[in-house]
Amino acid sequence: MGKMRPIHPYTKHHWRKRLSRMGKAWATLAAALPQPHMVLESSLGFPEKLAADVKELRDKIGPNMRLWNKVTDISQMYTELNKSEIMCNMWRLLQCHRGERHGRSNTVSVPRRGKGQPTLRASTNASDYLNFSYMELLEGVMFSLSHAVSLKDGDFVRQKNGIPMGDWFSPGLAIGTTAMNEKDFMLKHDGVDGIFHKGQRYIDDLHHVMAYDCTAVGHAEVAERAALFESKCYPPCLVLEEESSGAFLESIVCNTGTDVTCKYWVKNWESIVAKGVLHCETTQHYKSFNSKAQKKSQIVAALSRARKLSSPLGLVEGVMKKLLEFKMIGYPLRMIDIGVQHLISKENDMEFMKKWCEVKKITRALWGQAQGGK
Repeated sequence: MGKMRPIHPYTKHHWRKRLSRMGKAWATLAAALPQPHMVLESSLGFPEKLAADVKELRDKIGPNMRLWNKVTDISQMYTELNKSEIMCNMWRLLQCHRGERHGRSNTVSVPRRGKGQPTLRASTNASDYLNFSYMELLEGVMFSLSHAVSLKDGDFVRQKNGIPMGDWFSPGLAIGTTAMNEKDFMLKHDGVDGIFHKGQRYIDDLHHVMAYDCTAVGHAEVAERAALFESKCYPPCLVLEEESSGAFLESIVCNTGTDVTCKYWVKNWESIVAKGVLHCETTQHYKSFNSKAQKKSQIVAALSRARKLSSPLGLVEGVMKKLLEFKMIGYPLRMIDIGVQHLISKENDMEFMKKWCEVKKITRALWGQAQGGK
């Protein structure tokens, strides 16, 4: 199927909004699946969840804990995954929620307007919320999988296997199907032979961590368990492809053996160092037709992500790499200053505030060299 997208109902079709809100309901159900699994609800939550997982593992194993980790991409999910297996896993996901809810209403309510989050309970406010029963949601999945039709070279092509990429149900199906596979594997193997599993997965990007007591478990056993995870956790049609850069989403994962940490990753940094050019454009050039307010927002958004994805020790390095990228696409010092000052004013953590002030000093020196101090 390649990059083809399923044909959607036209804009004013009465099913369009209903299907899109069903998709949001499924994404919420998949993310709220009772543990164990490796679902990461937000990419910005990766450092916090990683730290919590490592702490939990250290509490279980003790001072002799050693960590193994690997960053992979789950491929073939949108082309090879059997539709009956998708349907089965989504039904099982609902059964997990049904068991957790202890007889309460098996309903998800989704806001009709805005970007509010769905809730796992029925709403009495029918004017602002749509209520979906679990049976309606399953019917929505069946509709999505059976009506995955694309247009190619003037012909209609039906997708026989895989999750329909670009469909409203796509995120929820991808998260939920693989989460059930992870749940099955971890319930069977987690803690067996002294090896514990944790992971953070955002859609099809996976960071897998294993922890063990180095006085009781050898490298051979760890390698054997890693191979078992890759071959048995997900269906055989799915392939785990290792990420050569070691980057997970927007973070570089660093494993010291006793701890796994992350720091902000700038995608263009290697090409900037090697060739002095940008490998890809992640932000529009300053000379674009965007307003100054939009350009300021781009800086603030980029620096906010760096703040959330950095520890105090790695903040200056990560932010300066990103600011150098802004410098290469023509952003002047005054615009950078506005963005940095905006974040300093919102910062409550004194340690981070000192780091932001350090960033501001380095920034002025960098732009001063390039622009004669202007």
